[in-house]
Amino acid sequence: MTKAEKFERVGMSMEDCMEWLLAVADEAMMELDELDIPYSPCIKWKINTRARRWGLCRRLYDLQYEFEIELNISLFADGAFDGLKNTIIHELLHTCPDCMKHTGEWKEYADMVNRAFGYNIKRTSSEEDKCAENINRAEREDKIKYRLQCEKCTAHWDYCRAGKFVKIYKRCTCGRCGGSLKLITF
Repeated sequence: MTKAEKFERVGMSMEDCMEWLLAVADEAMMELDELDIPYSPCIKWKINTRARRWGLCRRLYDLQYEFEIELNISLFADGAFDGLKNTIIHELLHTCPDCMKHTGEWKEYADMVNRAFGYNIKRTSSEEDKCAENINRAEREDKIKYRLQCEKCTAHWDYCRAGKFVKIYKRCTCGRCGGSLKLITF
């Protein structure tokens, strides 16, 4: 699926998504201001049309307190407003001092926001939590070409490419039960 097709699937243009993102981010920042949470005001926003994750906060090391936050395009689909806002706040909390991990102060800030505004900000979220189908994950599932399956417990692992593990599977055993693996191709 092309980038344009992904934007078409959520029903918005790239410009409309970015405008929506900035409006929701401003609203989220006002809420964090009400709670005196010290997020960084120096943020570059990006919409990611390829990643499977919902969001990512990355510190730009050339500047001490500047961050880049990218959000999955799936969060812009109809009905995913709460998921978009939760993800924006989740990532904004990572811009607070000493909050790049999901522990300590990040967790305290997330709990504070959840209590004050009734959100459900947590470390990880599912498609149901976000009220959005992850377009990128669905695209990946269409490309699965190899499956390694345990002959004993039927556990399986899916792969899009014939990487090292797929090539040497006969020398490996199941990590769960120790059974032999078989290769299934699609």
